[in-house]
Order: sequence, then structure tokens, then C-alpha cells
Amino acid sequence: MPRSYLTVTVKDVPATIQFYRDAFGIPVNQTRSEDGLEFAQLDVGQTVLYLLPVEWSRRNMAWREPPALADDRVPHVRLSIPTTGLGIMVQTATWFGVVLVDEHMTGLEHVACLRDPDGFLIELRSKLPAADAT
Repeated sequence: MPRSYLTVTVKDVPATIQFYRDAFGIPVNQTRSEDGLEFAQLDVGQTVLYLLPVEWSRRNMAWREPPALADDRVPHVRLSIPTTGLGIMVQTATWFGVVLVDEHMTGLEHVACLRDPDGFLIELRSKLPAADAT
């Protein structure tokens, strides 16, 4: 199965790495430095999450990024993370500064919507047990 990729621009790459590792247990696949800036690649299930510093995006991708980068705001990105332990994961994440925005049930899933310290929307999704067929 091919992997999907998500690239986000963050204010502080090392702090963001620590946040996702400590709050959600997401492993860091690779880090590198270029021109004094930190970059990272994290594995989120079948998705690779690339973290780019705001400064690099301003210098190298100004033609592609929204104007919000000019005034230190970060583009909004949604990251969806499947889990089997949604309640515990929400509780753990709030210890690391996450804000719970919404929690609801759909027909098939329990969903919690959170904001991380950079303001990104994180959806935690847990499949509901199937009803017994009688």
C-alpha cells in the first residue's frame, strides 16, 4: 500500500517533534539540519509527516505558501490519527498542552478534535465496536 505524505510548517521543529512523540507516541524517522534550521520526518501509520520550519518556507517557498506566513501565523492543517485508545490518548495529549475542541460519535467512529500548541487541528478516530447481529 502506498504511503501518503503530509507537510506542515511549524514555528519550532524540535518542540513539535517532542510534542508529537510525547503526546501521541509518534516515532521520529529522520531529522536533519540545513542552514541552521531543523527538519523532521515522522511516521504516522501509513502517512509520513514532514515538519518544515517557518523560516525555511518563507525563504524557499514564498510563491507557494499562503500570505499568513508573512505575519508569523502558521497555515492550518488537519492531521487524522487512528487509535484504539481514544480516551487515554486525549487525556495524555491534554497534559502536553492540547486543547479539546470537540468530541462526538458518528455512526461508525468515536471522534475527538484537538488543537496542538501550533494551532493545528488533530482528529483522533476510534472505530466503534460492531453491534451484535441477532
